[in-house]
Amino acid sequence: MEKIRITNKSGSQEEMDIPKSRVYNIKVRTTNAYYRGDFYSIYPDRRLSDIINMLEQFVTLKDVENINSGEKFPFILINKNFIESIELLKEPEGS
Repeated sequence: MEKIRITNKSGSQEEMDIPKSRVYNIKVRTTNAYYRGDFYSIYPDRRLSDIINMLEQFVTLKDVENINSGEKFPFILINKNFIESIELLKEPEGS
């Protein structure tokens, strides 16, 4: 695992592990639209469905396109209550 050196509040430096992440390219169908974007997970060994179920209220997507309108966003938060389905478009590398 990679490490990063940080300076804490007291001014001393310490090393911390950087968690590995996995990127899932997914399509999310909500009650109002379809979105395509990247979902980042810090749990590289877990299934996408398990990770989504662990989340409290929102799913965060990065580099998002609204498939209906073609509109693009740097990121969006989607309330899990409005998600009807999630489709994995591309398997993450190393899976």
